[in-house]
Amino acid sequence: MCCCCICQCQTKETKDLACCGCFPIKFGVYGIGIITFCLLIFLFVEIFYCLLNEYDDWWYVLVGEVLLIPLVIACTFFVVFFAKETDTTRTTLFAGCQLVLISVTLLAVWNVCYFYFFYKYDAVYTGTADLGYIKQTKKQFIVWSMFLAAAIDAVYAYFLCVCHTYKTRLNKPEEEEKKEEEKKEEEKKEEEKKDDMMEPEMMAAE
Repeated sequence: MCCCCICQCQTKETKDLACCGCFPIKFGVYGIGIITFCLLIFLFVEIFYCLLNEYDDWWYVLVGEVLLIPLVIACTFFVVFFAKETDTTRTTLFAGCQLVLISVTLLAVWNVCYFYFFYKYDAVYTGTADLGYIKQTKKQFIVWSMFLAAAIDAVYAYFLCVCHTYKTRLNKPEEEEKKEEEKKEEEKKEEEKKDDMMEPEMMAAE
């Protein structure tokens, strides 16, 4: 028995779909959620760690942490999806990947703006006074920061397509959803009518 049979990574609807060419798409979607959590933790720690850097301003860290808010919201979307998989939670995964792209891109733009326009020193110093500093030119730091952001954006652009494919294959058409909602409303009305019919009978019996 394969691992996919045990964890039920595949269904009839998604049997022909894959993530990264070899993994079942459901496994890939859950993997995207885990990667997103790891990315949030890494970026939060990296930015917060800059408070120990004597060369960085405190408001650089503040703005950086604020720009992580879209990434935090994306993680909450994945948490809700992990808790209960529905048409709605599958749809929010697509929005969650978009929020990751927004957050990472804004952080890259902020790094460029801060270190090019507001940084007081000729070179960029990363590290702490206790562990020592690594010296880089502004150009080196900005290019490396933009490269990492572009790489993460490229990966999440692919993840965006994976989540959209997964959502499209499993979500019910809008017409079926409307029919189900209409049925639920009719059932509620019938129950209310029954309750109204039962009340006079109960009053008469008393």
